[in-house]
Amino acid sequence: MKLRSVVYLRWLVWLIVGGISASGQGLESRVANTTLRLPDRIPVTGHALVPAFPGLTFNEPVGLATPPGETNRLFIVERGGIIHVITNLAQPTKTVFLDLSSPPPPG
Repeated sequence: MKLRSVVYLRWLVWLIVGGISASGQGLESRVANTTLRLPDRIPVTGHALVPAFPGLTFNEPVGLATPPGETNRLFIVERGGIIHVITNLAQPTKTVFLDLSSPPPPG
């Protein structure tokens, strides 16, 4: 992937997410969690991987974003330059939102 495509892709993800602080809350406003207690030793059994979206597959996903304030739409960014949108998280539907896999025209 050319550097130009990578820059476009990063810019687009930033735009979709709203620059992280679009709602006026950035990392500087986070409150420390003082109630989380972790075990001294993590159990080595009893863990399983479960697909987050059964039936949906992705090619080298590198990013996940959701627009601020939305609870039923996710954007998945693939390394090859394709951005998918997943809607209706109760019964997920995947569609191509933007395809940046081809280089942009010169200009």
